[in-house]
Amino acid sequence: MVRGKIGALVIGQTPRHDLTALLSPAARDYEIVCRGALDGLGARDLPPAADYPLVTRLRGGEVVAVEESFLVPLLQAELDALEAAGAAATILLCAGEFAGLAPRRPLVRPFQLGARVLASMGHRGLGVVVPTAAQAGAARRKWERAGFAPAVWPLDVRPGAAPPSEWLSAQARRAPELPAIVVDYVGYPAGIYRALQGAVRVPVVDLGRLAAAALAAILCIPAGSDQ
Repeated sequence: MVRGKIGALVIGQTPRHDLTALLSPAARDYEIVCRGALDGLGARDLPPAADYPLVTRLRGGEVVAVEESFLVPLLQAELDALEAAGAAATILLCAGEFAGLAPRRPLVRPFQLGARVLASMGHRGLGVVVPTAAQAGAARRKWERAGFAPAVWPLDVRPGAAPPSEWLSAQARRAPELPAIVVDYVGYPAGIYRALQGAVRVPVVDLGRLAAAALAAILCIPAGSDQ
């Protein structure tokens, strides 16, 4: 029997079954309702992304870079719609800050959650994995504002034939002072994540998986909480 609805926010267009698949443990008894910030828009409707480009996909598979500030009001409108439709809790399937979102019911934001968890572990230095070099500067500033000293590792600068886990393991060996690694986006492939966990000797925090676990717990928390 379905107990209720879970909201899922994506910064691109729906459907995104690859991202909502992360929620299956939390959603055994819930209907997942996914809404996209760019639903109804096309690539020509998007302004240039300069300050904080977030990479996502349109419905046809086209990869686009979108500025976080452009997405905030679009995501807020979708969040309002999810809450009006009765979503018991909502998860943002993106690792951007999105501090301007104003939920009325529980909202899981992967970055804020990850920053609190890492701080509680006593970590300040971090190896931060991002998809592209274009995001490196914004990611560094984001983690610095949260009180960390990040070393940012964009996956697209590694040699083409190097497996991501091996390349990241080599970066970690060159920076032994970093006590943890954080995967700073949602949707990191499970196989690569497990390989990275096995290849390094420090904790690896995947923001997407961390947020999905928090969603499973938050369904028992009174409305109004924000993770």
